[in-house]
Amino acid sequence: MTEIQDSVIEPLTGIPTGTGSKMAALLSLQSAYVAAYGNAPPHTHPGKALVTARDKAVRLFKSSIRSITAQYIRNNDALTDYQKEQIGLPITAKTGTGKHTTSTSIIERMAPDYPSVGAKSNSVGTVTFTFGELGNAKSRGIPAGMHHCLIQFIITAANAAAPAGEDACNKHLEAQKSPFTKDVSRELSGQKLWGFAAWIDTRGVIHSWSPIFNCIIT
Repeated sequence: MTEIQDSVIEPLTGIPTGTGSKMAALLSLQSAYVAAYGNAPPHTHPGKALVTARDKAVRLFKSSIRSITAQYIRNNDALTDYQKEQIGLPITAKTGTGKHTTSTSIIERMAPDYPSVGAKSNSVGTVTFTFGELGNAKSRGIPAGMHHCLIQFIITAANAAAPAGEDACNKHLEAQKSPFTKDVSRELSGQKLWGFAAWIDTRGVIHSWSPIFNCIIT
């Protein structure tokens, strides 16, 4: 994964790198990942606690890379489709910018390809997420070409302000079946869950983020 950052993200211009920026957070997560990996390299049979710490560092590092990819690369019209293809991003009618090096490869930008997603608390301390293809009322689950649905969420007081975006959410889950029920604790009853969702395709690339959704936890 460090190769992804070194070859794809760092060479790009226009990404803020100061204190509190996404790139600063990514570099911090990379350092944590490298340390955790060093403590629990594969095939060495490290202890369970070290493996758990390594896997958590991997998830957080990947999530940060996906966030930067989505904001600065995938939907960046300043980059041509050819440039995106060079770093391994699949180009489709939904993700192309229409800017190309040859006239025969022009792809028109279409609507965003985020999931249609909703959340409802059907029992105490749980939240059930449903998701499917946008614009297809009968769709449930993962569409062709996608691996799972990534949901970033945060739980706040019922009267708290909505988060500004997916980066403000401090929890995430990866679901492959809809509906998907998450146990969030009975102690959170009466609080509000806010969330955003995005498809992750079979190559691990994040697609567009959905508009915000929310529900009160029963």
